Amino acid sequence: MIDNNAFEIKWRDATTDGDRITKEHTRIKVIQKYGYKPIRLMFYEPNREQAIKVQETLKTIYLGVSGNYYVGNAARKYVK
Repeated sequence: MIDNNAFEIKWRDATTDGDRITKEHTRIKVIQKYGYKPIRLMFYEPNREQAIKVQETLKTIYLGVSGNYYVGNAARKYVK
């Protein structure tokens, strides 16, 4: 937490099942409900098709609550 920003920092996200998306969605909405801006920084970009789809869904969820989602080089730039 920095100010009103709630950061989730990950090297990579190995879990790619549908249940994970539901849990992530709930967590992100709760963060927003309490007045924080969810920001995800993930440094490793997945290369498996299923993992890419899951990450795209998560990105949509973050952006849908006015959060931010940075992956790969964008995450590195954000930190720098």
